[in-house]
Amino acid sequence: MSHCIRHLDLFVTEACNLACPYCFARDRSDAARMTLERARKAIHWLAGSRHSHVHVTFWGGEPLLRLPWLKQVAQELQDRMRDAGKTVSMSLPTNATLLAPDALDWIERFKVKVFLSIDGDERTQAQRPLASGKNSHELATAGLQAMLHRFGTVTVRMTVTPANVEDLPENIAYFARQGVRRLMVYPAYDQDWSVQDIEAWGEAEKQVAHRLASWIVRMSPRLPIRLDAWMGPLRWMAGLRESRRPTDPISPCGVGESLVALHADGRYSPCHRFTFYGRSKGEPWDLGDDDRGILACDDFRTLTLERQRGQVRCVHCESFAACTMGCVAINYATTGSLYQVPAWACALQKKRIQACQFLHESLDGHPAYAAYLGQTATALLQTRAQEMGNRAAKLWATLS
Repeated sequence: MSHCIRHLDLFVTEACNLACPYCFARDRSDAARMTLERARKAIHWLAGSRHSHVHVTFWGGEPLLRLPWLKQVAQELQDRMRDAGKTVSMSLPTNATLLAPDALDWIERFKVKVFLSIDGDERTQAQRPLASGKNSHELATAGLQAMLHRFGTVTVRMTVTPANVEDLPENIAYFARQGVRRLMVYPAYDQDWSVQDIEAWGEAEKQVAHRLASWIVRMSPRLPIRLDAWMGPLRWMAGLRESRRPTDPISPCGVGESLVALHADGRYSPCHRFTFYGRSKGEPWDLGDDDRGILACDDFRTLTLERQRGQVRCVHCESFAACTMGCVAINYATTGSLYQVPAWACALQKKRIQACQFLHESLDGHPAYAAYLGQTATALLQTRAQEMGNRAAKLWATLS
């Protein structure tokens, strides 16, 4: 039967070789592992998507703990989608400690998009110890360098917590020195942030803005490190992105519309985070399972419909147009509501937007800044010519 899902989160295992204190999956069970048969049923079901392209993300725990399983599933996934006349892409988050040559070979063969979950330098990474208690820094750095050597580029996903927030500017500089050119820097929204923590975040983001402004100008035309979470607000401020509309989906990831997660035990949930947030609250999200299916699930239809109700969201906030806080799973975990954003998340977002505003006002009109935002020199000249024309028209109207 045809369905609307095009992105499937597959839980490979809940086991992990790290013991990160802030992990959203900290209530995991090391024994939970998806079987090949369950993965095959999910692949067969995904082939029924109405979309011509589908995507699968392999989640954990640490997915690379089951590399032989990944090799088998990736091959069967690719073969099944080809037979169904579809294209497929794959992605995988990893703590970077298990990136041996055979893992790199698999990544290269199937063109798996990899996100390295590393938080910073040796002192910061010490807060993410191995299960044995040892610092994971050496292994994570080796994995990072192995990826750079093999592929020339990597994407690093940094998690900022109240415990490491003051080190944020130095950690970004650390990754720049390592050769990283793309960073996904996000605060751990599901942690408790005090007023002091939020102020420390704001100061750290301001320092990052100062450094980034210098890097953009100094490194032109070679682009400096890209901060993914900053690009949305910056492009909106530069007029390169349309404003968010009150009726736009609150969550850009597709949860409740085109994304679903399958847990190791065969249960479906709205996304990988809901699997664990529901468990910790004692309120598991039942979107069906691999026997009953998902399309008959009332919760799924309700979640889809609720996404269209703009009036229940913070659409009147002065920061709404530039805000990128849209994770309904975070909302659910912290406030119990899909649509109520936790107060500290709002405060963290506003601090980031202020830092973006400083950067934009410092560099607006500079060719290197335009290039950083993905704007060509020709487009920049056209924009400036249009602005000058508009000002001239207003002046003429005033004089007339």
